[in-house]
Amino acid sequence: MGRILEPANYGILASVISLVGLLVLLPNSMGLVVTKLIARAKNEKEVREKVAALNKNVLWLGVVSFSALVLLSPFIAQFLKVEKFLIIIGLLVFLLSFPLMMLRGTLQGLLKF
Repeated sequence: MGRILEPANYGILASVISLVGLLVLLPNSMGLVVTKLIARAKNEKEVREKVAALNKNVLWLGVVSFSALVLLSPFIAQFLKVEKFLIIIGLLVFLLSFPLMMLRGTLQGLLKF
């Protein structure tokens, strides 16, 4: 990308990648919690119950976090001096990281990776 983009556009790309990296810290840390809770389950029924409860909570957390960040996106875009559209794309990656975190945490908790 360094050869393709101009210095200003490369800076924008680096800003958006850094922002996505910071935002994905929350779902990744939640993945460790999911792994621990699933690993402590005694049987398959308990695993299903925990996954169902966690899915609901994680979905709620993801939607609330995404909504708050979308509302803050004009300020983030102004601070980073990038277009709001690029911030929204980064936030979509953030929103999609929640279900992926649940799947990965569940598989790690069941030791099926």
